[in-house]
Amino acid sequence: MAITHATVKAHGDRGTHDEWNADHVVAEPQQPRLATTLVVAASDSDNTEQADYLCDGTADEVQINLAISALPATGGKVILLEGTFKLAATVAFDKGSVIVQGMGCGTIIEQTGEARGFSIVSFDNIVIRDMHLYASVIPAGIWAGVFIQDSLHITVENVKFTGHWSNGIYAFDSSNYPRFLNCFFDTLDDLGIQIIEADFALIEGNVILSCPEAGIVCNVSDWIIVSKNRVSNCGTVGLMGNISTTGDYGIIESNSLEGGVNQDIWIQVAADRTLVHGNMIFGGTLTDNSATSTLADNVL
Repeated sequence: MAITHATVKAHGDRGTHDEWNADHVVAEPQQPRLATTLVVAASDSDNTEQADYLCDGTADEVQINLAISALPATGGKVILLEGTFKLAATVAFDKGSVIVQGMGCGTIIEQTGEARGFSIVSFDNIVIRDMHLYASVIPAGIWAGVFIQDSLHITVENVKFTGHWSNGIYAFDSSNYPRFLNCFFDTLDDLGIQIIEADFALIEGNVILSCPEAGIVCNVSDWIIVSKNRVSNCGTVGLMGNISTTGDYGIIESNSLEGGVNQDIWIQVAADRTLVHGNMIFGGTLTDNSATSTLADNVL
């Protein structure tokens, strides 16, 4: 039995079909229940007949939030089609176990207001992937492209961050087990990735360029792995440089670093038993103030 979406209604309306029930799963009891997937189209997307929600290019967070809210309590997936989604406020998750996936850099999320891009507060098991987050205005406060608080197992993968974000990704307050993978951060206002009290983080395969405060900052975050990142010209006005940590039992390995004005890698006094191994540091410094860390096979 084919499962299809109906013709798009006015923006904000849900598509309906007699094979779907209110939660967009197969209604017939003899059929297997499938995971819910909802599609959101930008005002300039092609093939909008696929979409359950159609944005109009103004306050597009409304339709994206509606799609997330329409998922069942057990979660599901929201697909953002190619095109530019213009936000005036934040896309805020109201449940966990949700994937929000774009179509690569063809899906542009432009924040036109003084607000975060995505906000995850006290919900677990969320994935944001395959899109471009762009902040077009200079905020008066601290605004992150992806803001994470008190949430476990959050993954941000293959996301491009540009424009006036103060932080590309900011995770804190026991947001343990985050994974930030293969993202690109270019010339943000302050920092690329900052975590505070976010243990067991995996930060891997990212490219971070020209963030003036720092590239990657891991404060009071234990058992982290920071690996295979390319970080360049960060820390030009701040104290922290390309990579900085105050956490215990971390691993910083196989990163390629250059141009950190203060330190390319800074293991601060509060850090304990960090392994710093196999990093390529071009023309910069590796500073260990912890007295308990192991530094091995780094190339300066």
